[in-house]
Amino acid sequence: MQLEFSKLLQFNPESILTDFESTVINALQFSGCFYHFSQCIYRQVQEMGLQTDYKEEEFSFFVRMLAAIAFAHVSDGVDEVDILIDAGYPVHAESIVDYFEDNFI
Repeated sequence: MQLEFSKLLQFNPESILTDFESTVINALQFSGCFYHFSQCIYRQVQEMGLQTDYKEEEFSFFVRMLAAIAFAHVSDGVDEVDILIDAGYPVHAESIVDYFEDNFI
């Protein structure tokens, strides 16, 4: 038992694969995969029943722009989201905006 506990204390991984959630992001030095981040957002589009809306260019472009904020510098991320939201978005995108702000900002 003592040996197993000492192994646990030496646990020092270089990386950990995790979901894109603000609690985890704030607790760790975080790097992630853009593909999986985009998939996470699109899964939410599906769960909200917005697949038909996603086929509309304006809606899908807005969702892709939200995902593209991942490329902004961390200190600029919140400002970039505010700029994107202030520029206006499709009415039916409100739930995606709420999800994005609750989970990633």
